[in-house]
Amino acid sequence: MKTKTSFLFAVALMVAGSVFANDSSTQMVVVNGTDASIIKVIYKSETSENVRMKIYDETGSVVYAHTIKVVNGFMLPINLAGLAFGEYTIEIAGKSGVQSKKIKYGVEVAQARANSVLKTVHVSKVADQNKYIMSIINEGSQWINVKIFDGADTLIHSESRMIKGNNGLVYTLEQIVGTPTFEVTDKTGVTQVIKK
Repeated sequence: MKTKTSFLFAVALMVAGSVFANDSSTQMVVVNGTDASIIKVIYKSETSENVRMKIYDETGSVVYAHTIKVVNGFMLPINLAGLAFGEYTIEIAGKSGVQSKKIKYGVEVAQARANSVLKTVHVSKVADQNKYIMSIINEGSQWINVKIFDGADTLIHSESRMIKGNNGLVYTLEQIVGTPTFEVTDKTGVTQVIKK
């Protein structure tokens, strides 16, 4: 799940052969995801192996490291939302050696945030009840996606809805475990995360 201080690392194993059809020597590709903060690292391997992926910031410090068991390849979506804007190096070390790609994170995200019509989202709990009020300051009309996670980061509610102007939404969360987290994503892909 996305937070301001951590990554979301979800691995979806797949054969990535079609990405590499034009260049059989290419084994690693980094592409933009559906959200301005998300990239997808795609790796192709002819054999089963364990690879080590690391992400370095501009100072050379490791901000993420993960070992992945690979069978023919993988695709790994990575959420960079908790990182400072700047240049990052993604490195994969496997049987065929070390490969790396540089990415610039932030220009597109800053532009998306500036273009976002979803200005402010605030959530407050109604005293002594399992009700939460979400107030949204919004310009114009747009579709938004709302996800609510319980204290164990389990998705308990997901919806898309059209909002026009400023809105107030009430959510009754019966038998919720722990402190809920609300994620609101606007049409530009900008996500606001609120933990209550």
